[in-house]
Amino acid sequence: MNLRTYILFIAFCIISTVSSQEARLPVDFRQHNVLQYNANLMSPGFSVDWNQPASLALWSRWQWQTVDGNPTTLFLNYTGRFKENAAFGVGFFQHNTGVFLNTGGILNYAHAFHVGGDAKITLGINVFGYQQELADDLFIPSPIDPIQPDIVGDFILQVAPAIHFTSENLTIALTSENFFVHNFGTNESQSGNNNKIFTGLLGYEYPLTVFGSSENTFVRPSVYFKSIPGLDGQFGINTLFSTSKFWAQGGYNSFYGISGGAGVRLFNHISLGAAVEFGIDPDVTDKDPTFELFTAYTFGKREKRKRVKKEPKDKDLEQESVEEEIVKSTEEQTKDAFEEAEALAEAKRTKEAERKAEIETQRKDSLRAIERAKEAEITKIREEKRRIDSITNATTVEAEKKAAALKEKNEKEAAKPATQGRYEEVANEDGLTPGYYLIANVFGTQKYFDKFVLSLKNKGLKPKSFFRKLNGYNYVYLERYNTLLAAEKARDSQFNGAYSDELWIYRVLDD
Repeated sequence: MNLRTYILFIAFCIISTVSSQEARLPVDFRQHNVLQYNANLMSPGFSVDWNQPASLALWSRWQWQTVDGNPTTLFLNYTGRFKENAAFGVGFFQHNTGVFLNTGGILNYAHAFHVGGDAKITLGINVFGYQQELADDLFIPSPIDPIQPDIVGDFILQVAPAIHFTSENLTIALTSENFFVHNFGTNESQSGNNNKIFTGLLGYEYPLTVFGSSENTFVRPSVYFKSIPGLDGQFGINTLFSTSKFWAQGGYNSFYGISGGAGVRLFNHISLGAAVEFGIDPDVTDKDPTFELFTAYTFGKREKRKRVKKEPKDKDLEQESVEEEIVKSTEEQTKDAFEEAEALAEAKRTKEAERKAEIETQRKDSLRAIERAKEAEITKIREEKRRIDSITNATTVEAEKKAAALKEKNEKEAAKPATQGRYEEVANEDGLTPGYYLIANVFGTQKYFDKFVLSLKNKGLKPKSFFRKLNGYNYVYLERYNTLLAAEKARDSQFNGAYSDELWIYRVLDD
C-alpha cells in the first residue's frame, strides 16, 4: 500500500467512525425521477422511446437540500437521431456518491429492431468515462461496501447495457448500471458478479385527449425494481402526465421516499421543471427534502409521440432534414415553424372545403333520388289507372270488378292515418314485412348509399335497408314499427335523440 492510499484509507476510517450512525447511501445515479428528459440515464434504450431528439437537457439533483454538504448529481446531455429507429447521445455528468466525486462524460447509443406487428426490441448502451476523487463530504457509507472501488483518484471506464421489449404502448426494460467497470489507474477490473446493479422496469403509455388536442398527450405509469449489492433492493412506482404545454409527475421509491414535480414548455422549444422528494424510510426521515431541476431545449419541431408499425421508405430523407435544422439559427427555425404551421392550416382548410362540397353533392343526389322515387310512384299509379280504364271499356262485368277493386283501394287510401310530416304508403312488394318504416334517406347511387350507412354505424346506430325494384332506389331505415303511434314517436324524438336529420314514415300495407 503506497503512502497516498494509506493516508486516504485512514481518513476514510476516521470519518466513517464519526458518521457510523448515518444511513448507507446507494451508489447508483439516483435517476429514478428522470422521466421526461435525459431518461437514457435510467436506461440507455430510452434515448429512442422517451427522450426528445434533437434536444439538449440538463438535470440536477440536490440530495437532502444542502448543495455543498450532501451528495449531488449533475447530468447534461444532448440526444440526436440517426434515423427513426436509432438514437445517440453525448453528455457530461458529475456524481457525488457520498465517498467519491465522479466527473466525466457519457456516450449513448440505442437501436430498435421491429420483430413483427407492433412489437420491437431495443438494444442500448451507455459508456461512462470519469475521473474519480475522494469527495469532501460528511456523508460517508460503511467502509465495508462490496460495490465501492478502491480509494484512488483514477480514471474509470464503466459500461451500462440495456434491452427493451415494446409492444404497442407496453415497455419492459432490463438494465445493468455497472455491467463492466475498469480502473485504468490500477489496471484492474471492478466488474465482479457480486457488484452488479440491475434494474427491471415495466411501463404502459395511455394516449389522452386534453383541451381538444391529443398531440403528445399521454399518461405513463411504470413500476421498477433495482437490486443493489449490500443493500435492500429498491422498489418504485412512477407516473408521468405529459402534454405539449406542460407535464406533471409523481413517484415513490422504497428508500428515497415520495416525490412530485411539474414543468412547462415555452415557445415550443424551452422546457423548465422541478421536483421535490421527501424521505419516509426510517433511516432518512431526519433528512431535508431533495430538490431536482429539469431544463431542456428542443431543436427544430417537437416530434409527435407514436408507435411506429413499419419503417416508411422516406424516413432517411426526413432524418437528413432534421439534422439540417440542428445547425440552423434559432431565428431560421422559428421562421420554418411558422411557415409549416401556415401550410398545415391551408391544407386543413382545403380538405374541409372538399368535405363540405362532397356532403352538398351527396345531399343533392339524395334529394334527386327522392324526387325520382316520387315521379316513379305517380307514373305507376297513372299506368294502373289507364289499365283499369282499358279493362272497363272491354267488358262491363270486368269493369264492375275493377271498379269495386278501385273503390276498395280508394277506401284504403281514405283510411290512411293522418300524421304530421312526410308519409308514404304502398302495397306490399319485394317481400317486405308490412308495417311502418322510419326512413332516414333514399339513394340512387351506391357510393353515397355506402358512405351514409357507414356514417350511421360510426354514430353507434344499426341502420337497415331495402331495394325497390319499381324505382331502382335503396331505402335506408332506422327501424320498422307495427303501429303508426310507435313510428311517429320515434320520428318526433329524432330516434330518441340519436339522429338529428329529417326522418319520414314509409308504410307497407298488408295483403
